[in-house]
Amino acid sequence: MKYWTLVAFVIAGCFFLVYPAAAPGGYTVSPLGDPPPEGGNDFTEISFWELPPRMMLVEMLLFISPALLFPAELLYSFTVVTFLGYRRISRRNALDHDSRKRLYECIGQNPGISLGALIHASGVARGAAQYHLCRLKSMGMIVAVRQGGQVGYFKTGEGSGAVGRSVHLHLQNDTTRQILSLLLAVHRPSQQDLAVAVGISAPSIFWHMRRLIADEIVEPYREGKTMRYHLTPEALGLLREEAGHDGADDRTPRDGEEGVTV
Repeated sequence: MKYWTLVAFVIAGCFFLVYPAAAPGGYTVSPLGDPPPEGGNDFTEISFWELPPRMMLVEMLLFISPALLFPAELLYSFTVVTFLGYRRISRRNALDHDSRKRLYECIGQNPGISLGALIHASGVARGAAQYHLCRLKSMGMIVAVRQGGQVGYFKTGEGSGAVGRSVHLHLQNDTTRQILSLLLAVHRPSQQDLAVAVGISAPSIFWHMRRLIADEIVEPYREGKTMRYHLTPEALGLLREEAGHDGADDRTPRDGEEGVTV
């Protein structure tokens, strides 16, 4: 709404500035009724320094060159717009806006967060959120990463490279998050182990694993006729960091011990 108000104000200002300049040159003066009494009207002469600032500018520009009058009037209009509360958004003042600051903080707390989750977490309306995210992207403060049909938002410089961003994007999906937690806690589980633990079918597990393998998060390992899976070293380190787990590799094979939850 504020954007369109600004556009309407600028258009109206341009119209009123251009219209007098475009009017036919010259004036026709004709007497109105009886002539004034002898001596005319009593006008008080004022000096240049008693003029309003805008008229001072007009007088000086007319003295220098009449062609400078219109650009000066336009600049004056933009100065008035700025005075009324509009200002240029920069990295320095970008987070002065409450909604934009909330969105930025939510992205920092949840790397790879989707637009829907971001709207829910921040409480900002969809249209306003899309506008503010666009402004933050244009200033290089955040990046939007598309993976398949999913788009996630990150602060600039966060995500630890392509694999790190892929891990954070996959963690936004509840089922994939469970699978990654199991891979972190259990040593080389099979497809059937994961299906039973997550509570979904084996073909669904296969679909998720295929995506994780393509993003270099998981590696397959064949043991006889059984396909098992384990995390890549880079993904393992990232998930441990995400879980706040800095110890040695104490994942349990299948002994039922409590593992690490991401």
